Amino acid sequence: MSAPAIPSIEEFMCTQGSPTWYLDRTPLGIVIIRMVFDEQGRPVDWQIAYCNEELARIEGVDRERVQGAWFFRDLFPDGDRSWLEIYGRVATTGRPAHCRALSPKSGNYLEIQATSPCYGYCFCTVHNISEHIDAEQSIREYQNGLFSLIDSQLALLCFYDIDKHTIYNNLHTVASRRKSARHPSSIRNIPEALVRMGVLKEEDARRMQEKMLTPMEQGVAEAELELLLNLGAADGLDDWQWYHVAMHRYVSIYPNVRRAVCSVRTIQKEVELRNRLCRKADADAVTGVFTRGAAEEAVRARLHKTDGPVYLFLFDLDNFKAINDTRGHVTGDNVLFFFAQLLKAQFRQHLVFRLGGDEFAVFAEGICLKTVEGLCRLVMEELACQEQFSFRVTCSCGVAWSGTACSYQELYALADRGLYQSKREGRNRWHLLSCEDEQ
Repeated sequence: MSAPAIPSIEEFMCTQGSPTWYLDRTPLGIVIIRMVFDEQGRPVDWQIAYCNEELARIEGVDRERVQGAWFFRDLFPDGDRSWLEIYGRVATTGRPAHCRALSPKSGNYLEIQATSPCYGYCFCTVHNISEHIDAEQSIREYQNGLFSLIDSQLALLCFYDIDKHTIYNNLHTVASRRKSARHPSSIRNIPEALVRMGVLKEEDARRMQEKMLTPMEQGVAEAELELLLNLGAADGLDDWQWYHVAMHRYVSIYPNVRRAVCSVRTIQKEVELRNRLCRKADADAVTGVFTRGAAEEAVRARLHKTDGPVYLFLFDLDNFKAINDTRGHVTGDNVLFFFAQLLKAQFRQHLVFRLGGDEFAVFAEGICLKTVEGLCRLVMEELACQEQFSFRVTCSCGVAWSGTACSYQELYALADRGLYQSKREGRNRWHLLSCEDEQ
């Protein structure tokens, strides 16, 4: 079956009607206006020669009333007269114009393309873009809200290409909006590049790879980590602070691309508060030195890392029960606090802690036996010449030491033996015992 013959242009125009037949059926608003000028050639109004049904619908006017009417004289006396200059220039120069405007009649946002079919006339296409403008404003509103949230909550927002190991700082991220021109838009070979830039420490780079990047490569949806970062390194700053780094996978619009959004939030104040709370929890309420539990955990950790020599001092205030019974518990607490501060002053570089009651301990390393004896003697002498209390305060001490690897239990048991030996011999003295002699 052969295709029908295509009519000539003349045949087509004769059978389809006048040009306005097409304009009436176009989905765009169409208006043809005739400019009116004064004697000096200045545009003062325009007359609507033609408008289609779509334009009448967009503007919310009666088409029959509009056609032939003068815009300012008959329709909108208070309309925006700046359009006279725009349409007058198009009608006289033939140069087209493109602009957006708010319709005074309907309140719609309109996009207008104006051209000149002949001198003194403008042919305008009008498109209602109110929904588009509303969508743009909504997106801008969301962006402003997001930027406000980012600026107040995040130090950095970026995107991570899981397969290329590359960080991208998009135009809408905080990093790209910083004033410094030294911040690159992309950083490859993460996390090694961050170490070279001075942003990340080498030991933390290994943690970042192990705890975040490798799990992301293996398909984990999200990962987070607390890291010490210097985000001002590119500006030559040395400002290491604690940050919470979180990565969340998302579906990329690009096929076969695996990406994650990475948020970096400062937690310096949170870490400082947490450390203060930990120190407070680890501190004895009466004396301010470490509690037994916290200190013993630290001592065990140190013993695990060192081969010696190490020392454990056990101190016991002599006849402390009598002080409490005759002078009251407030005075007793004052004596405990005084003695704890004395120990802290003499053992400045070492770990002082309260075992409980009137018993204290000190863990020391890196000193010699002569220094140990000197420290014990100084504690006894300081107590002997103290003037804070009107009564005598003395203590007994047992010291255990080891030049080789040993356990906390071994040190404690030996120091406890030395303490009781001091008490049996009359108090106000010390005894030093060696783990090697006990083996």
